[in-house]
Amino acid sequence: MTYPRRRNMRLPAFDYTEPGPYFVTICLNAREPRFGSVQDGTVYLTTAGEAIRDIWIALPRRFPALMLDAFVLMPDHLHGILTLHDGTVDQAKVSLGDVIKAFKSESTTTYIHGVRQLGWPPFDGRFWQSNYYEHVIRNDRDLETKRAYIEGNPARWQEMHP
Repeated sequence: MTYPRRRNMRLPAFDYTEPGPYFVTICLNAREPRFGSVQDGTVYLTTAGEAIRDIWIALPRRFPALMLDAFVLMPDHLHGILTLHDGTVDQAKVSLGDVIKAFKSESTTTYIHGVRQLGWPPFDGRFWQSNYYEHVIRNDRDLETKRAYIEGNPARWQEMHP
């Protein structure tokens, strides 16, 4: 039996180890609101959401050539801007895919632990969607637009989920 191939969403021939800022969106597989709620334009995280947020914040410790910018963890997805820098002699270059893979892996393991030990709601199948959205940020105006999008996301969530 052959299965349909998932469409690759990456830019063809683009080197995702290239230094610079990237905007990403990572969604939970079933889009169930596991990480918190939004009230009056503010995200209130659950204990699970706080754990996932802390994993995101800690990524630069694992990848020293990575710098985090604006981000928001929503009830069922994360938007973030991260910047890759050139690795030094003692640091390997890192790709955007490496960073996202590490985040998804560690956060999934942490969530499974929370299900088993802390009573977090279980999930079926995959925790995160297998792919993620990325956008190569090309200039300062693009960067400011993405930061504004992230900042306004909780208010838009509330409009879409009254």
